[in-house]
Amino acid sequence: MLLFENIKNFFKRPSTKDVENKENNNDQVEAKEDVNVKDTKEDNKSNQTTKSSKSKKSNSNKDENLKEEKTNDEVKEPTSSEVNSENGNNVSLPNNLEFKDEHDKKTIKERILSVDRFKGFCMFMLALSIIVPLFGHNLFVGEFGTFLGSLFKHAPRENGNNGSLIILPGVSIPGVNNSIKIPGVSFADLFAPMFIFAIGLTIIPSFRSRERKYGTLRAYLQLATRFLALIGLGSVINGLEDGWIDVWTEPAKNSFEKFSIQIKIYAVSFWIVLGLVILSFASVFIKTDKYKIKTIMANGTKWYAAIMGLFSLYFILVKTGESFTAPTTTLYGGWVWDTLQNIGLSGLFALPFIALSKWARLITILFIIAIMSVLYQNGLFAFANKILEGGVIGGIMWAMILLFGSVYYELREHKSYWVICSVLMFLSLFFVVGLNFYAAKRGATPMYALFTASLSAMIWGIFNLFNNFKPKYDLFADWGANSIFTYITLKLVGFALEGGIGEASLNKVSAGAAIPIIIALMGAFTAIHWVLRYKKIYIKL
Repeated sequence: MLLFENIKNFFKRPSTKDVENKENNNDQVEAKEDVNVKDTKEDNKSNQTTKSSKSKKSNSNKDENLKEEKTNDEVKEPTSSEVNSENGNNVSLPNNLEFKDEHDKKTIKERILSVDRFKGFCMFMLALSIIVPLFGHNLFVGEFGTFLGSLFKHAPRENGNNGSLIILPGVSIPGVNNSIKIPGVSFADLFAPMFIFAIGLTIIPSFRSRERKYGTLRAYLQLATRFLALIGLGSVINGLEDGWIDVWTEPAKNSFEKFSIQIKIYAVSFWIVLGLVILSFASVFIKTDKYKIKTIMANGTKWYAAIMGLFSLYFILVKTGESFTAPTTTLYGGWVWDTLQNIGLSGLFALPFIALSKWARLITILFIIAIMSVLYQNGLFAFANKILEGGVIGGIMWAMILLFGSVYYELREHKSYWVICSVLMFLSLFFVVGLNFYAAKRGATPMYALFTASLSAMIWGIFNLFNNFKPKYDLFADWGANSIFTYITLKLVGFALEGGIGEASLNKVSAGAAIPIIIALMGAFTAIHWVLRYKKIYIKL
């Protein structure tokens, strides 16, 4: 799935003079003006000596002016298909491929090494958690198989034990139902918050880069559109997962007419988005884009996904209200909420705070976690636990994880980095183990957010220590360079296997056959990531 970051036809770009004066190559232009002034002074002196000297200097000055005009023209009129590669050369690229912001060469290299490695680590583990369980029926047997299965199982919603490896213990909910026990946090529950933390690592430099280029309002609008598009993408994928795959695998039980209203909308939208993406791919091969087909396709995909994101927000808000009022019938169907929607919602909730200083952000995060902890311990968790990832209620806590990432990014070279994340880790363990505060991914509890953000900060801090280590082949950096694209592709591959082969058939695959298939799939993804990063192609919203 490709959504592209070109909004030229939707918002008026700043004038080329503003772009030149405010951000692009200020130092270069000023330096050339100084050279021009010096040449002019030398010309004046030469005019007072000899006519031949005047002629030479005049011709030299004209050449310099021509060079300067050419340079300024290049600065003033950049095209949307020109980006700076790491070596500083301009490379012509399709308009509907958006590359990482290179607002600062030192910072972007640091991002590629530490941030991309951290993202890659998360994506590699998420890939295993998606692919391995597809063949789990025969894999998760025996002593080793049982342990392997425990690594890729999320903690159950309530009660019982599904064999997952529990990291944080669960507690009973007093006053709601004594039989309900929160299972806690499993090993597999750690990687989604780590990925959201990684998004927080880049949100501040991304916002500031956009703000310098387009102004504050447009920077907010661009990021808001991006996060809405993520929610919409997750929804149309649910249209495939909860809609068409059910019809294809069990046609006797399911049909389009039986879908809820929101699933019908998402199911139809899946084909619309798929068509737009195919046209966007095809537009790459257009040599003479007279009618700006590339831009239209890129923007059409992004904005349609953003509109679907607005629909999704409306549906989830209505369903959240229904969870409090408990009506006899629902307006639009059950909960439809998953990881991509959660990422988009956390980004939207985080936007009002990204303009704050790092210390103001940290204080705000801790204050919100404290307030939400009181609410969760006094009845709110029972409602958040009804929704996968906590829905709108849990989205507040996921936003805190994202904002934690933004704070730690700015503290990465500060001496207090390790002190802060260690203290917060200790506090999360104390409240969960010592005071029986709830910790669960399902409802996105405050202690779950505090614990996983602190753990993420520690792991990223370790990656950050190795920024100067640059091997010829970097597995995690390759996997992390195009993380959103990777996640969506992984989900689609999983759906293709379930829908094409069938869950029952996958369960019959022996362990001896499943292991080579898993290795082949992971190897194919690794090769694709290596090619994309080698070609310096970074696909994002």
